[in-house]
Amino acid sequence: MKRYVKIEYIFVNHDYMRSHYEVLQVEINASQAEIRSKYLIKVKESHPDRSGSNEEVIELYKAYECLSDDQKRREYDEKLSKDNIVNRIYPQVSLDQFDVSEDEETFSLPCRCGNEYIVTADDLESGLELLSCTGCTERVHVLYEMVVE
Repeated sequence: MKRYVKIEYIFVNHDYMRSHYEVLQVEINASQAEIRSKYLIKVKESHPDRSGSNEEVIELYKAYECLSDDQKRREYDEKLSKDNIVNRIYPQVSLDQFDVSEDEETFSLPCRCGNEYIVTADDLESGLELLSCTGCTERVHVLYEMVVE
């Protein structure tokens, strides 16, 4: 007999690095003129002769070099978008919160969009962790542990 019990996970991203937009303190939709202006101000403030550091100036230069070139910026934005999807911390939902079908093979949970998250026992056995709603783009981490008796 198989049964599923609740477990807790903590998701921490230890590799977090500031984005080029955060380094330059500009919005993601900033114009080239805004990026250049902010870069010049930040470099002047961070210059080693003004109690800044070489590392800070290098970080500013790398950010500006990327964001000031339209092609590099497009590629960077795509990578940033993909990284945000991968590193996003999704809501954690215990399998105990799901409704169980009569045959105990399907579990469902209502989503705020009106549709639902559906997971099968086979999905759980194959190690599924991230579950998408059937009607929108929301996802949840399903917390469970399979115990074989």
